[in-house]
Amino acid sequence: MNCKKYEICRLKYRAKTCEFVKEVRTVRITLKQLIIKNFKGLKEFTLNVDGKNADIYGNNGKGKTTIKDALNWLLFDKDSQNKKDFAIKPQDEAGNAIHFLDTEVEAVMDCDGKEVKLKKTFREKWVKKKRQELQEFSGHETDYWCDDVPLKKGEYTAKIDSLINENLFKLITDPLYFNTQLKWEKKREILFELAGANISDEDVIFSNPDLKDLSVILNGKSIEDYKKIVSARLKAFNEQMTKIPTRIDEVTKSMPVEVDLSEVEKDIQQQQIALQAVEAKLMNFDEAAKEYIEKQQKLSNLKIQLQQREIDLTNAANKAANETILKKNQLQSTISSVKSEIKNLVSDNERYGVEIEDLEKKNSELRNQWIEENAKKFVEPTGLTCPTCSQNLPDDMAGAKTEELRVKFEKQKSATLDLINNSGVPNKKRIETLKELIQKNQESMVVKQGGLDKFTETLNSLPDVQKVDVDLDSDEEYKNISEQIKTLQTELQKPAEDNTSELKQSKAVIESKIAILNQQLGNKDTIDKAKARIEELKQEQKNTAQQIADLQKDEFLIEKFTRSKCNLLEDCINNKFSLVKFKLFDTQINGAVVECCETLINTNGSYVEFNSANNAGRINAGLDIIKVLNGFYNASAPIFIDNAESVVDLAPVNAQVIRLVVSDTDNNLRVEGRDI
Repeated sequence: MNCKKYEICRLKYRAKTCEFVKEVRTVRITLKQLIIKNFKGLKEFTLNVDGKNADIYGNNGKGKTTIKDALNWLLFDKDSQNKKDFAIKPQDEAGNAIHFLDTEVEAVMDCDGKEVKLKKTFREKWVKKKRQELQEFSGHETDYWCDDVPLKKGEYTAKIDSLINENLFKLITDPLYFNTQLKWEKKREILFELAGANISDEDVIFSNPDLKDLSVILNGKSIEDYKKIVSARLKAFNEQMTKIPTRIDEVTKSMPVEVDLSEVEKDIQQQQIALQAVEAKLMNFDEAAKEYIEKQQKLSNLKIQLQQREIDLTNAANKAANETILKKNQLQSTISSVKSEIKNLVSDNERYGVEIEDLEKKNSELRNQWIEENAKKFVEPTGLTCPTCSQNLPDDMAGAKTEELRVKFEKQKSATLDLINNSGVPNKKRIETLKELIQKNQESMVVKQGGLDKFTETLNSLPDVQKVDVDLDSDEEYKNISEQIKTLQTELQKPAEDNTSELKQSKAVIESKIAILNQQLGNKDTIDKAKARIEELKQEQKNTAQQIADLQKDEFLIEKFTRSKCNLLEDCINNKFSLVKFKLFDTQINGAVVECCETLINTNGSYVEFNSANNAGRINAGLDIIKVLNGFYNASAPIFIDNAESVVDLAPVNAQVIRLVVSDTDNNLRVEGRDI
């Protein structure tokens, strides 16, 4: 093993506990005596070991594991499998609990040289109701004692917590608990803490010459932060690389086809000559077309004049009728508006009335509250006692205390009355405001109703009218315009000669060709820009590929760093143990390193996984772990080894050991003491 690695771990040791085991204090616990009565299958059993090691022999089902369960229940209300809900009371052959028996467990322990006596009793509660002869079972209750002093449940729990942490007790008393009950993440956390394996990035770089360039690359950043940076950049550059070919293809497809520009310029000159010839022919037809268009415009103007003259004559003949109709429409609109305003005022007053009723109800409730509160009287207390010693207070002190309570009562009562009074003031003001609004709206409705009656009376007084028809042919101006329209319509029935359609079509074709040729000339700049852009994208592709290669080099260096750190961490932790070592990192097929925590047991020089080892191997592995944990936490407690007959040689451990041994010749439990 490289001594430099151990020096790194030693310098970085952190003397603190993990999240799983909190507030650990130094404690050495040995069991002196355990008395069990009516607990599960044990009717009565006393274990006297006086702090020494012991072997407990018995056939299967005779209560060896029950002894371990009883101690765990006494301390933590759980069995040895960490179950809280389990059958504590003895049961008959049918599996029913036997009544009228108290379950009791008592233990005498040595805690750092001081004897501590704990006792817990679980008993049934029976009550006799009125007019019934027999008692009824009403549940259970538990009593607690420490050194013969009765305690409440909370006090008893606090006492146990002051002796030893529950999680730590499980870790150092059950050889199988660490490997069978804890998740791998929790086991890993405990191992890192007890080994103090907090190795910095600089330590890892220093331990491997291949990583010497990494310090410059990191530039003050942590490995984890730089790993995130590399990953993010690689992702961005890879995405960029996949897009560049598509962008090049898009530019290529959008680039116009290249042509011979000198030939294009010659074609443009030829087309312009042809265009001039067509335009000269078209000029001869312009005058006739112009006269035809002027007649069409004049006809349109005359039709407008004729229509306007008809309107003027009709309006003149129906002037009085139109005025009456307009006045009626105006009055009807005004009446409708006033009715809507009156309706809104009525609706507002109804809403204000509901709100006033609600506020008056609230104020009535407040008055009742005030009367009820004001009627309260101070009642002098009797039998005042000292909060410290619980004895009755002397008369002078009792009188002072009574006066203090009276003043407090009156002060609180006065504050409550003021609060009730103040709560009603806003309601009262709001009621006054609402009543003023109702009065104002009623006055407004009276005024509006008066106006509405006048408008209705005026509307009813207007006469019914009908429009009259007008004899348009009797009007000379109307007749004159009609004659002019007829004359122009006759002249326009013969369309103007138009032989220009073919010439115009030829002109459009020539102009289209010229536009296409000019576009081809203009495509030169577009083509040049497209070629330049393609070169830029190719250079960007080359630069991106180089950046990806550089980042992949950094990524490989980070992976080498991770593997080096994994080796350092595993070495630092595994050096603590004699029989086991731990696999804390796993290299996957793709080369990635992931966290794990697997226990490996030394079997004749080779290591096997914990679950593949035999029972003796698993127990000794657990004892090896407990030995290290005891040293780290500076704590120990009685270790119960179930199925201990499978282990020929127990691994040494610095704690009291109680072996539970299967013996088919012992139908009753038998205890043999051994020196620690």
